Amino acid sequence: MAIFIVVLFCIRYIPLESRAGPSDIKTGVSFLCLLFLILRTRYISKALVFSAMYYVVVLSLCLFHPITFRWSTMLYLLSFIIVYITYYNLVVVHHVIDYKVFVKVLIGLIYAYTFCLIVQQGLILIGVREFPLLNLTQFLNRGIGANSLSGEPSHSARIMAVLYLALIRMAEIKYNRKIKVKEMWYVYKLPTIAFLWSMFTMGSATAMIGIVLLSLYFIDMRHLSVAIVIFCTFMVAAPHIDYKPVQRVHAVVTAIFTGDKETVFKADDSAASRVIPI
Repeated sequence: MAIFIVVLFCIRYIPLESRAGPSDIKTGVSFLCLLFLILRTRYISKALVFSAMYYVVVLSLCLFHPITFRWSTMLYLLSFIIVYITYYNLVVVHHVIDYKVFVKVLIGLIYAYTFCLIVQQGLILIGVREFPLLNLTQFLNRGIGANSLSGEPSHSARIMAVLYLALIRMAEIKYNRKIKVKEMWYVYKLPTIAFLWSMFTMGSATAMIGIVLLSLYFIDMRHLSVAIVIFCTFMVAAPHIDYKPVQRVHAVVTAIFTGDKETVFKADDSAASRVIPI
């Protein structure tokens, strides 16, 4: 059941779930998770306590904005929290997934996303703009960029980034220390290649940001100067790179340094909705 939850909530098959909005399938599974918690749970876990606190905080903040408050949104959030608590109890409390199985699931999802993306890119190259069977339901006009197994490229970028971060954490557990980039390449070469291909070609500015954030894990004080040089080089070279996601990242980063919300919004309204709250 735990593996089923991970796989289901990491993908969005558009022909069955639509591109956006609540998924009936995931909502149904959330209800089953609620029944599982009611019928099988005999204790109060940390996940339940902290999730309840989180939900109360979110609900309290939303009540301060009654004009935009929607109970449907709060109920949908609650459904995901229920799934998280169920998954936590299964994995952390009951230990239903061991280390090797979880690593295989992570790698399998990375491969699945990459394989689907490559097939979608092949279809785009031969002129096929829509192929619902393979989750390709619209042409995004981003070169060979496509949404892979999610609703849109930015969603795929976030999921892939989290999957690879989880793989890094699993390597930490295995070796009981912080992992170096060379070790990730040596131990997980094919998953790393698949991850990088997906992130660089899916046509998402979020993917570029995800790569930068993951890169911070491997940077220590000895490499800080190198990181600064790379960042400065990027800011100088980005305007001359004919790749829209790179240019979007450059525009957003430049706008962030102004400290003005309106400037960030004008630079990229999609990114602004994620950056401004931070």
